[in-house]
Amino acid sequence: MESYVAWRIHDPQHFVETVGDPISAEMRLHGVVWSGLSAVLGTHDLESIVAPNGDSVQQEAFFDQLTASTGSSALAQYGIEVVDVRIKRVNLPEQNKQSVYARMRAERERIARQYRAEGEEEALRIRADADRQRDEILAAAYKDAERIRGEGDAASTRIYSEAYSRNPKFYKLMRTLESYKKILDDKTAAILSSDSELLKVLMKGESGAQ
Repeated sequence: MESYVAWRIHDPQHFVETVGDPISAEMRLHGVVWSGLSAVLGTHDLESIVAPNGDSVQQEAFFDQLTASTGSSALAQYGIEVVDVRIKRVNLPEQNKQSVYARMRAERERIARQYRAEGEEEALRIRADADRQRDEILAAAYKDAERIRGEGDAASTRIYSEAYSRNPKFYKLMRTLESYKKILDDKTAAILSSDSELLKVLMKGESGAQ
């Protein structure tokens, strides 16, 4: 661990009796900081402390607590007032590193799952909206098709009616030919009775359609 400690002598007599000089004080404070760090780390999420983009509020609370913990011990033992403690770099044991990495991976996986769930939810919403629009378009198209078909049937009926009124005999002939055109082809063998309209047309031409 690389750290720095801002401190000053609060009780000179106690300082001289227990430490003696600034170099010895630095060595003693190093041990006090390590001890305080072990105690404080147990009450904080380590990932949020060591991550570059961690929670700044939690980081500040961590250092404040570390300063207070270190300060109380240093004051009681050596007459030193600790003003501030900061950690520049933490080199954790391998076991602790793996634990931190595992928690970081778990957090990233949780965030990834959340993003995937939100994406799937948005995809379902988009598909539902697309299905709704498709149904509306198909319904409108069917309605238009039925309207056009009705208009076509009405026009067809009107045209047939006009054709019949002009020449009933020719109209009857054409209707007969159209009906047989639908049911007969080059492979059809037809047996017709003597009073069949088709037979009359084939044998006598238009005059057979009475």
